[in-house]
Amino acid sequence: MRKVILAVLFLGLTFNFCYAQEQIIDYSENSLPILNNELRSKDVQINNLSGNLASTTTVARTKYIYFVIPDDTLTTGADKIGRIYVNFAGTIQAVHASVKTAPTGADIIVDLNLNGSTIWSTQANRVTIAATANTGIQTSFNTATFASGDYFTIDIDQIGSTIAGAKLVVRLKLLQS
Repeated sequence: MRKVILAVLFLGLTFNFCYAQEQIIDYSENSLPILNNELRSKDVQINNLSGNLASTTTVARTKYIYFVIPDDTLTTGADKIGRIYVNFAGTIQAVHASVKTAPTGADIIVDLNLNGSTIWSTQANRVTIAATANTGIQTSFNTATFASGDYFTIDIDQIGSTIAGAKLVVRLKLLQS
């Protein structure tokens, strides 16, 4: 009995798979304009998708590195938290800096180093958080490209004069090649 049921199920499934296919039976000239309009609209959709994929690819290649110095009062110094190595080549897009406590009397100035050397030979371009502000950004660099295996460090060159800033976060926005 069990073999008969299995055989019937097998034949039923085989019949459904073999004959449950849609067939196009209208090959007349009247059906071609509809088909061509459908293909044209699909072509537009595919072109739009291709354009969207290009921007998505850039987003997928964007990487971030964070340097976090949770000190209640910042202090100046070189190589504040050690080296952060990258395992891909790319370019630096932006350096963002923020503090929980804003500096007063003077700005906070942070220097970013690539393999031990500043990326800003023009020192005025270092990322700065203005006195009484909580954030700063820099998008101009003298050295912007890096290779896989390179490392980044940060120096804090200035912290404020009346009140030093506190709880610093520096974020590097990188674009992978």
